[in-house]
Amino acid sequence: MYCKNCGKEIDDKAVICVHCGVRTGNDSASLTNTMAIIGLICAFVFAPLGLVFGILGLKFANRNGGCGKGMSIAAIALSAIFCASVLIPIIIAVIAVSLESAAATVAVSSLSVIA
Repeated sequence: MYCKNCGKEIDDKAVICVHCGVRTGNDSASLTNTMAIIGLICAFVFAPLGLVFGILGLKFANRNGGCGKGMSIAAIALSAIFCASVLIPIIIAVIAVSLESAAATVAVSSLSVIA
């Protein structure tokens, strides 16, 4: 491999050119999937945002050779679980309250029919 900056031959696995000191782009930091990292962090802090960043990170991973794919999938899964754990009790509570008020309405209307 040749350095993009100075043009001299360097080792194929070199991270920095030994002749001019410029990064070659072979390091894993150049492919860091920031969206996946943010998605995983947000999954614990604010799950809907973690879901969005997890999906963006997965798209980035699919375009760039899979870097951060596992982290993106974990962010999506955790965010979905946390969102469901909040939404399901709310839905159940709304249904319970509406059924309770419907039962009370039926009871009151049946009492007024009897009277």
